[in-house]
Amino acid sequence: MRRPFKATAPTKEGPRSNRDIRVPRV
Repeated sequence: MRRPFKATAPTKEGPRSNRDIRVPRV
């Protein structure tokens, strides 16, 4: 399931990027 989330927070992980967007840890 690839959604336009990478544009909001391009992360190296795929399915885990969903959590990075909810709680962006930089």
